[in-house]
Order: sequence, then structure tokens, then C-alpha cells
Amino acid sequence: MARNRTRFLTGSIVAAVLVAGLGAASMQPRAGEAGSQGPTVAGETGSALSADAVRAQGPNGLKRFVSANAEKIQAAKAHAEAGLVLGTEEQSFLGTIDSIAGQKDAAWSELYWYTDLEAAKTAAAAERKPILSLRLLGKLTDEFSCANSRFFRVALYANQAISSHLRENFILHWSTERPVPKITIDYGDGRRIERTITGNSVHYVLAPDGTVVDALPGLYSPHVFLKNLRRASEANRSYGGQWTPLHRSAYLAALSSELDGLVNLRAGVSSIPPSAAPAKAAVIDPAAAPKPPNAAKAGALALSKSGDEFRMLRAVGIAAVEPPVVPLAVQAGELGLAGELDESSAGLMAAHLNAGTNNVAEPAPEDGRDVKAHIQAIAFNVQRALFTKSMSADTVVNEIELRPQIIKYLSSPSGQRSGFDALNTWVYSSVFLTPKSDPWLGLRNDEVYDGLRRTSSILGTVAEPVSRDGKPGGPR
Repeated sequence: MARNRTRFLTGSIVAAVLVAGLGAASMQPRAGEAGSQGPTVAGETGSALSADAVRAQGPNGLKRFVSANAEKIQAAKAHAEAGLVLGTEEQSFLGTIDSIAGQKDAAWSELYWYTDLEAAKTAAAAERKPILSLRLLGKLTDEFSCANSRFFRVALYANQAISSHLRENFILHWSTERPVPKITIDYGDGRRIERTITGNSVHYVLAPDGTVVDALPGLYSPHVFLKNLRRASEANRSYGGQWTPLHRSAYLAALSSELDGLVNLRAGVSSIPPSAAPAKAAVIDPAAAPKPPNAAKAGALALSKSGDEFRMLRAVGIAAVEPPVVPLAVQAGELGLAGELDESSAGLMAAHLNAGTNNVAEPAPEDGRDVKAHIQAIAFNVQRALFTKSMSADTVVNEIELRPQIIKYLSSPSGQRSGFDALNTWVYSSVFLTPKSDPWLGLRNDEVYDGLRRTSSILGTVAEPVSRDGKPGGPR
């Protein structure tokens, strides 16, 4: 391992990032694709090209980059998964892949994402492929995107079977619902804990013309996610990439029937006491609702991220009850919805959990027993088991509670008339319980007195307070 890492670090950066076949043509960013002014890579002639220039070539540019640098990518991934402190060149190299792909941790997925829907629709129409459009809080390129999108990068996009199917059969796109809220615990001595909190994500399946034909809300077990991707890609292939209203209606009717069958099957297996069931989504009229749902109720719809977030919610005065992950995970097994991480996904999870924990210069133990590695392996296996259990529980909630609502809406006259934006607004308001009418995402609690002036504990209010002299600010 040490020899491989040394070879990587001492190699020429030009050789490390050489992209075979990159010419000067087609180097302008696609319409709507904002440049990031990221790191540079070496072109075929040795001239410096920005990662944006390679990205502008679309999925083929990423494919050529990955192919030309396969050994370097595998070495960097192996070092990260082992918890080695990565050198500057390795970090820069992995960052370059992310910049080209439009996704954090793209070395494990090798997926190319558009950030402009019109550009994605143009590519989809040209290739007659459906679009998988991710809607998330924050940006998919950021370490601190919303929790579910981070889980997608590990459990779904890094999964080899899923990433292969996506590369071959879909055009990928992501867009931001709103910035992701963060919470920081500052101990006052330089130590801090930083987390994202609340919010949810959804994958929409779009016909090549942008018509929404399906939706997968929240986190899914990999095999269930892949099953639904295959359903959509096979239907698109049978329709020749041309979804008529009759095609869409037939597709939704078959899907609705399958989900109804799953609900009926669930009634015959082990049940959950109503008091322990996760919160159900309810149709909300944002204009008429007296107050928005709080973040705890919304968080109960996304179980994998709720365990960490609920502790934070309680810390800021929002009542939160842990959802029943274990019984739901049991149901997932009975319903065939339970899932596991493949080795690629497990590798990325290890890279996260082990980041910077091992020093390449540490000598091997004299007795041959690496106690530290053994402890790390045990801790990793526990984390992996807990995560897969909560992921399976999430799949039950999504397939039984959330997705049927969206499919029903898509099949209704209102849903048939809704475009992408209108549908997405309805999903975040009525299914995810995070309406745009609530700028605080259910995190502001004015019902609990905390001994602080509102202008001290809640900053940057939507309507800035005005003092008696007419100046912004109010009392301090």
C-alpha cells in the first residue's frame, strides 16, 4: 500500500491527469452549465485545460478521463478507504474528477450529472433516454449536501450495478430545492461538531421531453432502486423514447397496482403499533395552514438520517421521538425490500469513516497483530449493519407511505397537467412536509422560552426587525 501511494505522489501530475483524445473542439460549457474554475488537467498537446473544459464534453469527457487514469483512480480510492492521509496531489486528483462529473465522491460512481434541465433534455432527446433528476437540499458537489443525498452517493451511486445501469440508460440531472440548513455545536476551545439538519430528497424519472413519469422519494435499498430504474428504462425503450399520454397513463396504472399489492401484502405480515408508526404525510395547503409542520414530523419520514438529526432537534427545543427502525427493518425483510451495500459502496463508506485515521509511516506491529485495524474493522461492520437496517426501514416507508401519494397525484387530472416545478412544489409541501412557505423548515420554535432575545438567538430573520427610530435592527 505504501509503495503504491509513494508511486502516486511522486509521479508527474501531467501523467496523472492526462486525458486521452481531448482536443480543442467542443470546449465551451453547455448552455446553463455554470463554470466552477476548478483545477486544470493536461490536454493531449500538453496545454492546460480546466476541468470545466473537460466537463463541457459531457459524459464522454468524463469517460475518457476515467479510462486514461484508471490506475491512479484505483490507487487514490484504496488510500482513502484505508484511512491514509491523502497527499495534496491525490486530493487534487479526486477533486478534479468531482468537478468534471458534477458530484462529490465521483471516483466511486463515475457518473456525469447535468445541472441545467434544458441541457439534460437536449441530451435525452438526442439519445432517446429518460432522465433521472435528483432534487435535493444543497448541492450534490458539496460534502455538506443534505443527509439523504450523501447517502445516495454511498449506497446508490457508488453501487456498481446501479452506476453501470445509469451510465448506459439514463441522462442524469440534479437541482437544488433550497440551501441545506446546518447546525454547529461550538465548544469554545476550537472543537466543533457540524451537521446538516432536516430536509429530504427525491429522484424524479422524466421522459426525454421532461414529462415526469415516476418518482422515488427518499433513500432506497439498492436492489429496489435498481428494479425501478430498470422498469423505467425498459418502458422507455419499448416506447422508442416517445412517451405519449397513453403510455404514461398505462405505466402509472401498472405501478400503482404494484404498490397497492405491496400495501396489501404488508397487512399480512408483522404489524407496527399505531403509536410507534412513523409520521404520515398529509396534504397541506401552504396558504391556509396556520403553522408549518415542525422538523421532527418531517424528519420521521426519512429514517436513516433521523437518528443523528433527532438529537440535534431536541437540543434546539423541538420534540422528537425516535422512529421504529427495527420493526420496519423486519418488515423490509418480509416484504423483500431489505438491502445491502455492495463492495464499492462499502469502500466509500470506509473512506468516510476512516478518513485521516491511519498514517502511512506507522510501522507494522512486531507481533503481526494490528489491533487498531481490528478495532476499526469491528466499528465499521457495526456502522454498516446499522446503516443497512435503517436504509431498509426507509424503503418500507417510501414504498408504503410516500411514493403511492406521488403516483396517485401524477395519475390525477391535476398531476397530468403539472409540470416539473408544480409537481416538485406539491411533493415538498404535501409529502415531505417542508413547504416553501416556511423559510425556517420547521426548525424555528417560538413556543419555548430560552432566556435569549430573539435578535440574539434567531439571526437574519425574513422580515428584519425595525427599531423605534425607524432603523433596522430592533432591540439588542
